[in-house]
Amino acid sequence: MKLINLFESRPTGDKEVIEMIKRDCGPFLKEIKKPDEFCLYRGMYPSARMEVIYGDKIVRADVRKQRSPVDTPREISKFLDEWFERKFGSSFRAESVFCVGSRRVATKYGKPHVIFPKGQMDFCWSPVYADFYQDNAAVIDRGNSESDGYWDQFTDLLNNGKYQRTQMSKAISKFPTHEIMVNCDEYYAMTEDYYLKYFIPAWEAFK
Repeated sequence: MKLINLFESRPTGDKEVIEMIKRDCGPFLKEIKKPDEFCLYRGMYPSARMEVIYGDKIVRADVRKQRSPVDTPREISKFLDEWFERKFGSSFRAESVFCVGSRRVATKYGKPHVIFPKGQMDFCWSPVYADFYQDNAAVIDRGNSESDGYWDQFTDLLNNGKYQRTQMSKAISKFPTHEIMVNCDEYYAMTEDYYLKYFIPAWEAFK
């Protein structure tokens, strides 16, 4: 019975997709206000562990908590998360899905998808840094983690980053190449082709 209900709850047309997004992504829609104008991109390749929602157009994915850093050394990533935890009460780097407002940047990591965080969410971004580690690599790599003042410089750099948890639309439109850390438990990922050709017209028609 549960499987039947799950199947029947899946969208069978563009109107149903809009209803699903409105039903499940309320906090995100309240923040972004115009999902047909401002969108989060993520480069990715859907895998078997993701749930297919609408043919090959939309999948639902769980956010991996305590994720392993891709580029940042583990010791540094741990320090950064402790800073975010102290400042915002959330380990954004370890518990978030990383997105950007730029399709071009997203394609570096996989096929570009438009992301809709599901349920409660929080987010954080910096108008100063596009990518904290890469933007500060020259300074970071010159130091020695055992030397005096090494970790103090990270605190200074983070404080200078002006990290904030508001104005996602501004992050997308004014700083599209800057990473946006979205802390949520799950999200919908929509192919860019479907978003452009079908979601935008459907949103205008059924919102």
